[in-house]
Amino acid sequence: TGNLEMFVCILTAAGLWAALKKHERPAAVLWGAAGAMKIYPLILLSLFLSRAQWRSLVIGVAAFVLISVLSMWFVGPTIPIAFAGSVAGVGGFVSAYGEMFRGEELPFDHSLLAPSKILFNYLANHSGVLPHLIKPYLLIAGTIALLAFFLRAWHMPAINRIVFLFAAMVALPPVSFDYTLVHLYAPWAMLVIVALHAGADGVALPG
Repeated sequence: TGNLEMFVCILTAAGLWAALKKHERPAAVLWGAAGAMKIYPLILLSLFLSRAQWRSLVIGVAAFVLISVLSMWFVGPTIPIAFAGSVAGVGGFVSAYGEMFRGEELPFDHSLLAPSKILFNYLANHSGVLPHLIKPYLLIAGTIALLAFFLRAWHMPAINRIVFLFAAMVALPPVSFDYTLVHLYAPWAMLVIVALHAGADGVALPG
């Protein structure tokens, strides 16, 4: 649909390919660049944290900061003004799609917050409860995701951690419409390749 998500998807998928090929630093740069477009792809840098690849993690964060600053410098007229405009733009989007009940879009919202939007909308009868859901949701959902990653996914094979991180990147934002589902193609392709290799090697796959 011409959405910016297309470019974010290309960067995250290319980063996954690089990571699977053991090119961790290029993967870190690609994910950092994706995070400079939309913040949630930075979740993927946690893969380096679980592997104790500290240099790759630092490179990814540095790429995110550098590309963000250069982008704001390019937009201008000054970096602070461009940053304020970017924050205002994100805030406006969240206000329009995350804090208000919009019945026509809600069926396409697969954020973990979506069920709460429906529930509080009908219980509160449009009384203004929704704008107060975002910050508590981010705190609670973020904490649960961190616990799930460090207590469960951390001890799983790398493929499981990758699937977990991509799923979190898609489901955790307070607004996540159908266009974000394109991010699931890359881990799906990874699983298909793994299954084909396992079948060729005579490895029995579950169910």
